[in-house]
Amino acid sequence: IITENPILEIFFGKDTLFMYAEKFVSNQKEKRKTLSAYNKVKFYNKELSGKCDSLNYRFSDSLIEMFHNPIIWVEKFQITADSIQFLAYNNEVREMYLASKPIIINKQDSIDFNQIKGKKMVGQFKANKLYKMDVSGNGQSIFLVKDDSEKKIGINNTYCTDLTLYFEKNKLENINYQKKPNSKTIPYNEITEEDQYLRGFIWREKERPKSKLDILIE
Repeated sequence: IITENPILEIFFGKDTLFMYAEKFVSNQKEKRKTLSAYNKVKFYNKELSGKCDSLNYRFSDSLIEMFHNPIIWVEKFQITADSIQFLAYNNEVREMYLASKPIIINKQDSIDFNQIKGKKMVGQFKANKLYKMDVSGNGQSIFLVKDDSEKKIGINNTYCTDLTLYFEKNKLENINYQKKPNSKTIPYNEITEEDQYLRGFIWREKERPKSKLDILIE
């Protein structure tokens, strides 16, 4: 059991992930090796940061589980769900599992946000960078629409059971709606708050650790 402002350093390739919690507990029983972090957990590295109330790492299958209001940030994307899990292998994050009310938010300006939600999401990583996200069940997206001069012309709201997001260099490059989507674009001067935000939308940028020192600040 480690307390008194402990810091954990986890090596991911050439980068290091720094993690803070009020308490770390290491269980070294054979075949059941675990490392748990309790209370006010925060972590940061250049590719990925996040926070939750508690976290558990299982050595047997390299699974990291985040509990109680978990949230992560990947570049300009905020990702939340009731349950977030990571699969790590050979010092790299390989997959991310989001269950129950997952939602991805990308800020466009002070009032407009691109948003995607669904019943379940599975993310794929290469070299610790998110490159693909499969959304299964009740897929819904909201995107700000602009013309060639970057003037806002509307909000696109699309419903589709399943969809896949493709990322390149930490930017959303393409969306594949796998079944016939139900889509509508509302002119910008006609949108309401209900049109603009998905249910469950909460922007939590102020909580984001932006350096390894930030993980020590409540």
